[in-house]
Amino acid sequence: MPKKTKNRSSKQARYDRQARARAIRREVQLDAAIAATAEAFPAALAAGAFTVLTEEGALKVTLDEMRDRINEDLASDGEPSLDGIEELTGLLTDDVAEGHVVCLPNGLWRFPKAYLPAGDPA
Repeated sequence: MPKKTKNRSSKQARYDRQARARAIRREVQLDAAIAATAEAFPAALAAGAFTVLTEEGALKVTLDEMRDRINEDLASDGEPSLDGIEELTGLLTDDVAEGHVVCLPNGLWRFPKAYLPAGDPA
């Protein structure tokens, strides 16, 4: 009877199964983060402020502070400022839909630096 050869493909199959399982877990976590963000976003807008996670810790940023920061950036580019909070709300809504603004599981928000008051890193 001839000697059996090693089945090296079983190792690769195991790696493939593990990679698929990791991808599914990441997708589930991402879906949960998107759902949590969609649920918490209207309440934060109604409150008029977001508690944002920065390198120094949590920072409460109001919609007015965000609008002022955006207007500073627009003014430096020579563009007209935002008309009001409604236009800022539209920008935020778009960024939530695109995944740039996310509510973390601990209730803090992750925002792009463009929304935070000058000098506050994200």
